[in-house]
Amino acid sequence: MDRTNVLGICQRHIPSAEVGVIAPLKYLQELGKLNFTFKESAEVDKDDIAKSDVIICIRCTEKIEYEIIKESKRLNKFVIYFLDDDLLNVPKTANSSGYFENENVRNTLIDILKESDLLWTTNSNIADRYKTYIKKSIIINAPALLYNQYETNHFQKNSEGSLKVGFAGGIDHEYFINDLLREPVKKLLEEFGTEYVKFEFMGARPRFIDEFKLNYIPYQSNPNEYRNVIKQRNWDIGLAPLQDTEFHSCKYFNKFLEYGALGVAGVYSNVMPFTFVISNKENGILVDNTSESWYQGIKSLIVDENKRKMIMNKANKKIENEFTLEKIADEISSGIMELLQFKAPYCPISKVKYKKFGSSKLIKIVQLIRTHKLATPKYVLKRILLYRKTGY
Repeated sequence: MDRTNVLGICQRHIPSAEVGVIAPLKYLQELGKLNFTFKESAEVDKDDIAKSDVIICIRCTEKIEYEIIKESKRLNKFVIYFLDDDLLNVPKTANSSGYFENENVRNTLIDILKESDLLWTTNSNIADRYKTYIKKSIIINAPALLYNQYETNHFQKNSEGSLKVGFAGGIDHEYFINDLLREPVKKLLEEFGTEYVKFEFMGARPRFIDEFKLNYIPYQSNPNEYRNVIKQRNWDIGLAPLQDTEFHSCKYFNKFLEYGALGVAGVYSNVMPFTFVISNKENGILVDNTSESWYQGIKSLIVDENKRKMIMNKANKKIENEFTLEKIADEISSGIMELLQFKAPYCPISKVKYKKFGSSKLIKIVQLIRTHKLATPKYVLKRILLYRKTGY
């Protein structure tokens, strides 16, 4: 039997696309279960649409993506929308809020959702909130791509007589962690000294980094670079603060997978989605979002080496049992049978009416103008300033 041809599309090759869709489906392709191709949306052409049986739209919000999906549906392809964030309710504090508040973007996102046959998500809250647009959904965890049994079994902690406490996360976390973690960090540095406890922040850059002379690692937007950098940090304790809002409850517990895979004992906000996967004081420390709770939670791991090791081992074991690439790929293949079995009717290129409008760069410029219209120059300037500040 011929393999199902699966096409994944996204505006860019972003980390969530790599973790949630690209890596697992590439693995299934290596096993000979399907044929998988990933393309940035602006690169998709008639041939890609013609030969595909299944198309996975990863966080798609642009008119060009709607046109691809609409034509795919006309040709009787099976369309899946992958969503790992509540994109219709992005908070104003997020750097991307202006984009997702745009009426054209919101309407296009909804139009694509309504055209899709299946919602593939990592969070049951998203499935519930988006059932207005797609009634059929499936919840599948994303894999811990940082997990490697050989590496974690030989993970070497600091031999300098010090403890490294780290945070890794997107730039949108900056204001929240600045308010929440300044006092805990200050008290712990005063209590244990800067030679023994060393704090590092990767991605988000709270104001107290300069105040306390802490180490900062810029955000790494490339998934491979991100993995390489975080592997080299050798943290003992990982921090994962998260706001308690409906939007944040729809996120995925990436930090647990990253910290646990690298042998890092994590301290997490006692909110969804972390409460989906963490048993308090077993495979992580859950704390309330107050400065005092965060101070006590971090301190408990600083002073108790046995607790740190126990939490690290149990987190790592849970990942080994439930979140390896092999296990998640198997869940995908059994949960979304269309990826292995669906065959669209034969479609010669001549039947595809989708027209690629010029080069990829030109398409992206047209997308910007379509979305932001007269505000396009202002939006572009904002993105340039943000890139200079964060590298993202």
